[in-house]
Amino acid sequence: MHINLPCKTSGMTLIEVMIALFIFAIISVIAITSLRSVLLQQEAIQARQQSLQQLSRAQLQIQEDVEQAINRPIRLSNGTLVGAFVAENTQRFELTHFQTNVTQEPRAQLQRVRYVWSKGQLLRITWPNLDQVSPQKENIRVLLEDAQQLQMTYIDAQGHAVSTWNSLAQDTMPSAVKIQWLATTGGALEWWFLLGNGRNPFLQGE
Repeated sequence: MHINLPCKTSGMTLIEVMIALFIFAIISVIAITSLRSVLLQQEAIQARQQSLQQLSRAQLQIQEDVEQAINRPIRLSNGTLVGAFVAENTQRFELTHFQTNVTQEPRAQLQRVRYVWSKGQLLRITWPNLDQVSPQKENIRVLLEDAQQLQMTYIDAQGHAVSTWNSLAQDTMPSAVKIQWLATTGGALEWWFLLGNGRNPFLQGE
């Protein structure tokens, strides 16, 4: 006599399914956390690279302007003569400099440029014409951002740092400009820029 035994069904029980889902959930959480950590690290690295690139561009721009400084005052619309280098305080200075025309575009050889620290930003301001005898539109460019503190001082021939300068009143240009910068992240920098000798480096026989 044959007895038919019940066949054992293949498959997963409810408990096994719940255990599998629980393991999958744990693995998913770990994977998402790891991915988020990697993405945050990449964002931090990119932000750091952008900050370093901005610092490098700002340093090169200031260096180019200051090194090519020329002792050439400018005249305002009311006839007032303004010195070739003027610094009202430790937050701003302006000067006349020779600008290299690499692209050969039609423009003046001399340019007036002003550096101002305002609301956590270091601004570079220029004008189309050197002498401001008529109203001109300012060209404002942000060189640095997120600066918690920024101080500009001006070095005389004896190596002393002063907080103001007027090349007309003092009958001379400063020897250097020192910029101390403190970022909101806590990083600090100190830049020294030597002024040019007041001559046009592209003119021979001077």
